[in-house]
Amino acid sequence: MKNILFILLLLTIVSCNKNQKVQKTISGKWQFQGTTTLINGIEEYTSISYGHSVTYEFQKCNLKHNDYCSLIITSDSDTMSLPLIYSKIYTIYGDGTIAEIKNNLTDSTEHSYLITDLDDHKLIFTHYENGSRVDLDFYKIE
Repeated sequence: MKNILFILLLLTIVSCNKNQKVQKTISGKWQFQGTTTLINGIEEYTSISYGHSVTYEFQKCNLKHNDYCSLIITSDSDTMSLPLIYSKIYTIYGDGTIAEIKNNLTDSTEHSYLITDLDDHKLIFTHYENGSRVDLDFYKIE
């Protein structure tokens, strides 16, 4: 019985460490570049419109069980007098493979993304929409 409890505790610690490692890499400011959509085996890339900018700023924090961190999304363009700023929250789970973004803790609407590529300069979130795969492409600016 003690061995089973020890193994469960060890698995929980390892899982939390993977989530925290991904959170550490994802923290910072990311510039949204565009989307790649896979429909019926055909990829279509759509870049963000010229003169328009969207950034995701993932705040650094210490993720524990069911914790969320702050996320600031800023949308700006040449035609807007002031940028639109959205305050959200996010968490990393699934051994660092899934990012969940919500408006707040009580919001039942969530957007979950597979983290399909992440390094110090590149981030790709993947989700499925109407049977099609959609990749959101970002590059790190800070």
